[in-house]
Amino acid sequence: MTYLLDTRALIWFLTEPKKISGKTMKRLLMPETSVYFSSISFWEISLKFSIGKLNLKGGGPDSLLEAAKEQGFKFITVSEQDALGFANVPRHIHSDPFDRMLIWQAVSRGLTLVSAEAQLSEYQALGLKWVW
Repeated sequence: MTYLLDTRALIWFLTEPKKISGKTMKRLLMPETSVYFSSISFWEISLKFSIGKLNLKGGGPDSLLEAAKEQGFKFITVSEQDALGFANVPRHIHSDPFDRMLIWQAVSRGLTLVSAEAQLSEYQALGLKWVW
């Protein structure tokens, strides 16, 4: 399986893994599993860190990036196709642009999104697969 961690799941995996369900953690830690994280998550992390809305317990966004790489997570960037495809993600369901970009990246790449966002089931018609 291949998974894309949303921003909250990424932070929790790296700093407070007990906040992720045991079943999902077990899946993520399986040797045959590929776990991805997105540059959009680090943009969101850096933004929230810089305005004081995110405390990383003594570290900064760069320490999270290093921890993700040490875990063997794979990095994806926002491509021009992502930027254009973003328009396909209905805003009326979920207004957060970071989450909507992650939804589009998961859909367009065939990844299962790991997220605690309750309204994601409404994006299944778009082709979203998600777990929590």
